[in-house]
Amino acid sequence: MDTATQPEAAPAIAVPDLLSAPHLVDVAKPGMAGLAQWLAEQGADVTGSVTPEEQHDAIVGQLKQAGVRVAVGFEAGHVAEDRTAVVWSGIVIGPHAELDQAQQLRLPVLARAYALSAVCAKAGREAVAVGGSHSTATAAAVLAAALDDGRTAWILNAPARGLSAGHGAPGRLVVDFCPDTATHEAAPPGAWQHRPATRYLGSIPKPAVALITATSANARTTRTTSRA
Repeated sequence: MDTATQPEAAPAIAVPDLLSAPHLVDVAKPGMAGLAQWLAEQGADVTGSVTPEEQHDAIVGQLKQAGVRVAVGFEAGHVAEDRTAVVWSGIVIGPHAELDQAQQLRLPVLARAYALSAVCAKAGREAVAVGGSHSTATAAAVLAAALDDGRTAWILNAPARGLSAGHGAPGRLVVDFCPDTATHEAAPPGAWQHRPATRYLGSIPKPAVALITATSANARTTRTTSRA
């Protein structure tokens, strides 16, 4: 009798409780789309909103196919009481009905960077984090493509190998920590600077590998750090 057994598949990276049922404002934007797709493919109940001009874009179709429920326009009614958090990008720079509604409902409001930090903190040693001042989108996409062995997931600003920017899988997770490419997640004026609610982030990410990239006249090194 053949007693050979196949190795058990690695368990899927768990979605943080805070992001188990999130609403993503402007979900089709770079960085936001990858996060939404990864969350949905990992089992989260994801809703999001897009501008009327974006509703027929290919990325919106991909998000819907992944299970994201996408609403058109930005309205308070798109943020339901059952949401565990509302995630926004630094590209939002003025009063916003959905963010105002989130605060009215006392929901956690997270900047995208803090949402990514929560994901990486949960992933722990399965995370491969890419950060720095320049070229993170390229480096993260290359890593995702190079490590794509059927068990690699990713959350990117730019798609890997022409595929989607977000991909769920049962193993390691490559994350592009680059700030929003349009605004570098600049704080909105006035009281809006308090919208990234850091108090909701309970643990610090400790990835297995952290790749830090920089390209400038003042940058002396580009270094890779890892933990044994």
